[in-house]
Amino acid sequence: MATDNNGQSTKSYSIEVGDITSDGTDIFQGASSALWALVDDVFAPEKKTMMGRVFSAIQSIANTYGISAPYLHQTAYNVFKHYFWDNSAGYFPSLGYNKDEEWSYVTPWYVDPAKTYNNVYPLTQALGTQESAEHLWVKRRIVYIMSLYQIGGFTGSANDGLGSIEFTPAESFVFKVVPCMDMYPSGNKGGGQDIKGERTMAGDTCDIVADSDGSTTFYLKGVDYLTDIGDLSRLPLTTRGGDSSVGASLSISAKKLVHLKVGDTDKSKIKFNASNLTINAPCLETIDARNVETISNNISLLNCPRLKKVYFEGTNAASINLPLGAMVDYIGYPDGIQTLFLHSLPMISNDNIQLSSTSINNITGLYYYNCPKLSPFLLLRRIYQNGSKLRFLTMIWDGTFEGNTDDMEMLANFCTPYEPTTGEGYGSIEYDAENNLISNSDSRTDLQGSININGYAF
Repeated sequence: MATDNNGQSTKSYSIEVGDITSDGTDIFQGASSALWALVDDVFAPEKKTMMGRVFSAIQSIANTYGISAPYLHQTAYNVFKHYFWDNSAGYFPSLGYNKDEEWSYVTPWYVDPAKTYNNVYPLTQALGTQESAEHLWVKRRIVYIMSLYQIGGFTGSANDGLGSIEFTPAESFVFKVVPCMDMYPSGNKGGGQDIKGERTMAGDTCDIVADSDGSTTFYLKGVDYLTDIGDLSRLPLTTRGGDSSVGASLSISAKKLVHLKVGDTDKSKIKFNASNLTINAPCLETIDARNVETISNNISLLNCPRLKKVYFEGTNAASINLPLGAMVDYIGYPDGIQTLFLHSLPMISNDNIQLSSTSINNITGLYYYNCPKLSPFLLLRRIYQNGSKLRFLTMIWDGTFEGNTDDMEMLANFCTPYEPTTGEGYGSIEYDAENNLISNSDSRTDLQGSININGYAF
């Protein structure tokens, strides 16, 4: 299924009639048939209807055998698995497959590695049961066919388990989407009008036009299979119904999204105007929200464990919660930042933390826990000496940092307990690891670690 008799992956999961191999050979023998060419041209709508009936029949079979899944693409996979693996290939033990593989493909290679049989090197066929490759091929094939005929998660307003971004554009916009697998990217306007993109190979760019009247909701479909959705900094949003006076919001949940750009270094080019931005993207590496002044909510990136670069300079977000243990190597903090939360970030250094003078003056709290390349006292001095609102401090570190006599005076001031009625003194920040929540506390400043001070004290 995944390879041909030459060990080549000529039968891709995205194969269609008319496709050819690298040497120009038709993959389907009937590709040049005049009859099937006419069928494709004349009966395209009927083919789409027929494929919808096929998936309806698959759902019916799944219901009969009790193997239905929450979403249609999962149900289709379960039916295929039921017939072709659970009750067919499953009868043959992997030990038998592996022994046959060794005898047929590995042993001849030992005898003469340079020898071919029917122009095929035996070792290229040593794929074992190939079961995992077949499972992946079928899963991708199902999604590809659903995108081709706009079925399930590629039609309407429901995401059907394939991911969907819902928003109301204030004006027409063209999305430059990049899929992680071969597919037909798509969108939907108002829940009724499907917008199908061109056939797009993995890693290539496809245009999806969001034609908007300023009041109709648009749905970007199948976003769990997109690595990039383009530059959204020129996308103005409005609330559903077209009321531009109320702050719009954008919530993004995408399993394979790698890059997200809603901001720009040039403030004059920005039209993106969401006041609330929420993100759940486990593969996200870069997020750029620079100079989007409307963003003012608390930004949680805890569900983005692969994050590397975070750009929020020029926004008014109150806090940014970075994923624990992530390989973040650059953080550009917003002007409206109030709490710095730095927990177990092995790659971040002082030079790669961007804080404007406005940011520093707005910071009320600092939480630091073992970031080995980051000197917490350099950061603390910078905030303490140039800001005026720091009141809550928790710092926990291993090893010993070098300090000076100015640090002694600073640490002495931190001993003054926080007084809520006057806002004077210093408290601490508590971190709830179970619920990933941080909160200010009236408890005394929490400093755990060693500092070596060379100097005199009077």
